[in-house]
Amino acid sequence: MPLTSTLDSLDDSYIEAGYDLGGNGFSVFWQIVVPHAKPAIVSGCIVVFMLTLGNYLTPILLGGKSSLWFTEQIFTQFITRFNWQQGSAFGVLLLTISSLIVWLGLKLTGQSFSKVMS
Repeated sequence: MPLTSTLDSLDDSYIEAGYDLGGNGFSVFWQIVVPHAKPAIVSGCIVVFMLTLGNYLTPILLGGKSSLWFTEQIFTQFITRFNWQQGSAFGVLLLTISSLIVWLGLKLTGQSFSKVMS
C-alpha cells in the first residue's frame, strides 16, 4: 500500500525527462523511480517483517508440535506453562531484536524512522 501511493505521486514528467536525456528503461527505473520510492520500499518491508515476526499460528500448523519458533515459545510460556518471567524475557528479547533489525534496515538505506512513517 505505501509503495502504490508513493509511485502514484511520481510525476510522469520526470520519467519522460529521463528518456529524453538518453536513458533506457533500466537506468530511468534505477535513477528516478527507486530513489523516489525508497521510503515506501523500506516502510513496506518493515510492515511485512513485523507481521511475519509476530505470527505464531502458521508455524504451529506447518511445523507441528515439535517446531521451535520463537513466537510459539512465548505463547507456550505464557498460556500453557504460566511462566510469566520466561515469557516476558522472550517477549522483550523479540522486541529488542526486531527493533534493532528495523533500525539497521533504515540506516542501511539512509532513512530515518520519522521520514518513513510520515
